[in-house]
Amino acid sequence: MDKKYKLLAIFILVALIQLYIPAKMVLNSEGVLDSGTEYKFKTAPVDPTDPFRGKYITLRYKDNRIDVKNESNWTNGETIYVILSKDKAGFAKVKSISKEAPQYKADYFKAKISSVSSGGSNVVRIAYPFNRYYMEESKAEAAEKAYRKSQADTSKPAYALVRVKDGEVVLQDVLIDGISIKDIVEKENEEWKQIFNKRQIKGTFVLKNVSTSEIKTYNIERSDSTYLPASTFKVLNSMIALQSKAIKSVDDTIKWDEVDRGLAAWNKDHTMRTAMPVSCVWFYQALAQRIGKEQMQYWVNQAGYGNKNIEKEIDNFWLEGDIRISANEQIVFIERLIYNELPFDKEIQEIVKELMETDSNEKYTIHSKTGWTSQIGWNVGYIETNNNRWIFAMNQDIIQKQDAKFRKEITYEILKAEKIIE
Repeated sequence: MDKKYKLLAIFILVALIQLYIPAKMVLNSEGVLDSGTEYKFKTAPVDPTDPFRGKYITLRYKDNRIDVKNESNWTNGETIYVILSKDKAGFAKVKSISKEAPQYKADYFKAKISSVSSGGSNVVRIAYPFNRYYMEESKAEAAEKAYRKSQADTSKPAYALVRVKDGEVVLQDVLIDGISIKDIVEKENEEWKQIFNKRQIKGTFVLKNVSTSEIKTYNIERSDSTYLPASTFKVLNSMIALQSKAIKSVDDTIKWDEVDRGLAAWNKDHTMRTAMPVSCVWFYQALAQRIGKEQMQYWVNQAGYGNKNIEKEIDNFWLEGDIRISANEQIVFIERLIYNELPFDKEIQEIVKELMETDSNEKYTIHSKTGWTSQIGWNVGYIETNNNRWIFAMNQDIIQKQDAKFRKEITYEILKAEKIIE
């Protein structure tokens, strides 16, 4: 029994230590932020080939070197103490480095040597311990894009704002032309917010630049929320029907069953080519019945579509069932379709993209599909211009019938705001 109590005591002690260490780090950081001395470090351009990390901005610094008397006294990777001062413009400057913490009053922090010169140049370069600025993952990529863009614009200097106290250093913010990068990212979305608000619509909009992989999002939290796909599922349903031979081709006709569904455009015979533009529900229900649950589940799984749950009736699970998908997942799905990376024949993916064409002129072509069920409306797709492609996915609440028109209105207005179309 004594042994069990000892083991329990050791377990509790280890757990407390594990909780204590990060808690102490947080408290120390808060103390530095509250009362530490403020320093501005000029940043340098990052390697343009360096990939986006997704969770943080990678920072490099201009003034990260110091002349020393004898380079042989220093080694790569050595721990040092960096003593700071400020230049006339108020930016941080390395005053000196030391192997020991200074015993006199000074602002300093611990760092490591990144390189030491050879041949008598007597230069030491410093690896600052604050080279990553963490943000919400959904905002980090847009922030890093803004940061990289600022590096090419000398009229808008970028710098890191850090706080230093008793040898501790905390990265507080990254500023571009004196504006917090967090505010810059939020400001970019402010225009989109107004586009939704003036219509009194709650929703989200995600836009991805295919050539740069930059993603911009309005209402980040909702962009990860999942909903019934409604008629946007017709894109996948079309490919499954063609791949499984449930229908011979996009020009094969299914006869209307003479049931009046209240829409003249639906009350007639249809092919896939005519049914997709008018979002004819009965046609796609007939396709789903031909496909059958086993084949449908197989291909939904293969495509990795949403939560892949097609329980309930085979011919309306995308309208009233348990399948769910988010705006961000729609972006991934459409991008795979663009590159013919879905698990269907290339010819099938190409012809379905053709069926999705909803608007075209000499400057752009839009491939899209709307959806509406259970007070949720969708518009997903992509736009091709002469030199690029953008993928979009939006969803919104539809409280009253007239709200449905806003799916396309909002899409077009945002595309105009981003100067993708005129």
